[in-house]
Amino acid sequence: MSWNKVVKRKTLGDFPQVASENIRTPEVAPVDPQVASRLTELENLVYKQSKNKVRDQRVTGRNKRIGFSCSPKFAKELRDWARKEDCHQIEILEQAFEEWKKRRKDAKINNS
Repeated sequence: MSWNKVVKRKTLGDFPQVASENIRTPEVAPVDPQVASRLTELENLVYKQSKNKVRDQRVTGRNKRIGFSCSPKFAKELRDWARKEDCHQIEILEQAFEEWKKRRKDAKINNS
């Protein structure tokens, strides 16, 4: 279709003269106080549970991604240790790898 054949509207029409009564009603319906307190308890519980799952935003300078699968038990234990030591999970893995390399090197020297 060419632009010449497009019908252009000059106005959107007149403004509405009467507004609906819905505009004056509250946006949130009144809540029973018992229900409101229970909702607050549930919100706090969800916040506490999700607080530990918040992504760590500290900058580490690491930018190469590696992916591997592990057992859920190992993942939980690693996460718990990292939280307890206040460090990243990768820091624990890097230290463990360095220690493994040292032991491997020592074992090869002793076997020679």
